[in-house]
Amino acid sequence: MLDAFDAITVCHCFTEYYDLASGGVSSKRKNAEFVGRIASRAVDRFAYHPVELPLEPPKRGGDRPPDLPAAVDRAVDSIDRHLER
Repeated sequence: MLDAFDAITVCHCFTEYYDLASGGVSSKRKNAEFVGRIASRAVDRFAYHPVELPLEPPKRGGDRPPDLPAAVDRAVDSIDRHLER
């Protein structure tokens, strides 16, 4: 698969859903980042970057947060910086 591309970059967006009330992040996020780091070390021309999507997602059936557009813009800026490298 990589032969068809110069490189593959994965930017994995994480919302505040993965933040713990006691500080730090959940094991789900830690595991995802661990797998991404291992893959980027093991596979040539593959890069992994965790990206913050700074918002608390709505609960099931809830309304979108009013700061959604600004949060997405910040995440897109971060992704753009990773892709320019």
